[in-house]
Amino acid sequence: MTGAPLLQTALHETHVRLGARMVGFAGYDMPVQYEGILAEARAVRTGAGVFDVSHMGRIVVEGAEARALLDWVHTADIGEAMPVGRARYGLVCNEAGGIID
Repeated sequence: MTGAPLLQTALHETHVRLGARMVGFAGYDMPVQYEGILAEARAVRTGAGVFDVSHMGRIVVEGAEARALLDWVHTADIGEAMPVGRARYGLVCNEAGGIID
């Protein structure tokens, strides 16, 4: 039995280009490991690491005022629609300006 094709995050091509071993997780094609556990530990201790969590949550905002609402709660300008495979970094804030995780 085959399921639906796996979805891809905006970082998918980067993961593949960097040699990640990809596996299906929560309906997405996600990296499970790169060069190896020790190499990854060394990399984040001497440089930086990125954990792709873009598969973990999704919100749908619809209606005439959708963009205005998103501009109000998001720290980055929402602007025009972006092409598939692109991401915009920012934070979503609550009424008091606190970060919603």
